Parts: sequence; structure tokens; C-alpha cells
Amino acid sequence: MLAPLPALLLGLALAQAPVASHLLDALPPVARQQMELARAKEAAGQLRRAEAGFTLVLSRAPGFVPAVMGLGRVRGAQGDVAGAAEAYGQLPSEPEAVEALARLVEEDDPARAATLYEKLVT
Repeated sequence: MLAPLPALLLGLALAQAPVASHLLDALPPVARQQMELARAKEAAGQLRRAEAGFTLVLSRAPGFVPAVMGLGRVRGAQGDVAGAAEAYGQLPSEPEAVEALARLVEEDDPARAATLYEKLVT
């Protein structure tokens, strides 16, 4: 299953949005370079390479929110709903991840999506 066009366009827009420099500065130099490269690969539509890059960043900086979000976006854009859900699920308290997960599952599991959307407003 391919990601809906609006979701894919949103993912590409988010890939091009800047990551706050203070977040990147917190990464070890190799992870910072890999993060920048993964975002560039995502923006260029090289989703498998971007996925590998975000995974590498997370191996060096577990839980790094921008990398987890990037991993979720590229997995979702490749049609890997389970993999994207697993990535977003790593950030249960992060509103951006909760919303992304809700959008991801709303077609196949509207009840779960409703629960997630409720979590955002409470």
C-alpha cells in the first residue's frame, strides 16, 4: 500500500524543514553528519537510503526525536505502516509522533486513531 499523496507531500515538507541547531549540536559529530545526510536523502526521495541513515543515527543516539520522526516518515512513505507505527510508538509523549501515528492508522483502525487524537487534546 502506498502512502496517500498528501501524507507523502507532508513528509517531504517535513524532511526539508530545518532541525533546530541545538538538537543537532547535541549529537556526536558522526551522528550529526549522518542525520543531515539522511534528511537530504529523504528530501531527494531516496527513502531506503534515508531509512538506513535514520537507523544509523538512532544506533548512536537512541530516542533522538528528529531521527525517530524521520524513520517513521520514510517507512510510511514506503508503505511500511507497521514499521512506521513502531517508530512513532517510540515517542508516546511526543505530540508530533502521536499525531503522525493517528494519521497513519486512521484508515485501517479508526478507533485507534480516535484514541490517539483524543490523547492530543487531553
